[in-house]
Amino acid sequence: SSSRCVVLRYEDFLFRFWDVMVHLSAFLPAHCQKLKESPNAVRSKSHGREVRNRDEALRYYSYLDNRHCDFEEWHLDRMRELCPKLLGALGYQEVPKPEDVYQPHKPVPCSWVPKLLPGDIVAARFQCKSCNCRARGADEGGDGSAEGYCNLGSVWAKVVKESNGAEGCGNEAQDGRNATASVADVELLSEVPREWVAHNPHDWAAVEPVDGSVVSAIDRAGSSMRQQLPRDWLDLRLPKPRILPEADLPLTEEGYRAAVSLRSTPKMAEFILRVSRELIVDGCTLDLDRRKLPGFARWFSGEACVQSLAQIRRELPGKESEGWVKKRPPQPTRCLQVTDKPPAKVDAS
Repeated sequence: SSSRCVVLRYEDFLFRFWDVMVHLSAFLPAHCQKLKESPNAVRSKSHGREVRNRDEALRYYSYLDNRHCDFEEWHLDRMRELCPKLLGALGYQEVPKPEDVYQPHKPVPCSWVPKLLPGDIVAARFQCKSCNCRARGADEGGDGSAEGYCNLGSVWAKVVKESNGAEGCGNEAQDGRNATASVADVELLSEVPREWVAHNPHDWAAVEPVDGSVVSAIDRAGSSMRQQLPRDWLDLRLPKPRILPEADLPLTEEGYRAAVSLRSTPKMAEFILRVSRELIVDGCTLDLDRRKLPGFARWFSGEACVQSLAQIRRELPGKESEGWVKKRPPQPTRCLQVTDKPPAKVDAS
């Protein structure tokens, strides 16, 4: 049915994987542990030389020139039959003229490539001092640089400094992440920072299996923890919400998803506390025991599960049976008492 149908751009699924999966969790049951695993990076098809894996697709579709370079003129004619308003609603630019498609241009990132901002967590190919890694990276890398990436696998990294440089090719994303520059300043991480109630050393520990632990892989490669890396070596996985501070997150589904992106059960507990203050049940407000609240919040923060704001509002009233949620009747309003007695006379003497 249409209520179970989602229109999803391939570019969003490729470049904004976390945003897409968390958004779908508001409508479809989510397996939270799967959300914390790396997206499938292997080829989905085995035939043909041009079948790309995820890393190759990220590098290839990042650049404007690759959008139409394999199209013939009759392909472009067919695309021009599509309604321009429909293309605009989906975030696509107008179909170019044939003479514009086949002209060489300076490499420019497409508009759907998210701009990397400080605090974003990315999966990164990193530079190392190993000659074998450098040679392999130079052959396989998307930018053709002389120094290639390490072939031990991707690692977690945090964007340290906002990238500068080339602008994008059109529409900006709704969260202000317009097309990014070609280089970013990042810090390599051994694991993703998060603040959970229950300690879990294996939660988001590594982006993908590497030879030994991520830390030892970086150490063996002789790499610096702070690096400037090409944008097409970086896969945005966990964007930091742009709405700060946390107390200002709107009490909407978008605000809830931003709270999930904080990867903090205590901060999600504060978000739920704000929700409870505006929730009216049977004419009463809700009082929550803050000591028990983190145990509930972990099922919404991403520690145990990702759900939705609507589910928070549905479940809170039912927790009254567990004793840590209580209904508080509204405070009576004070009013002047009306009597039939005449006002007392005042003796002026």
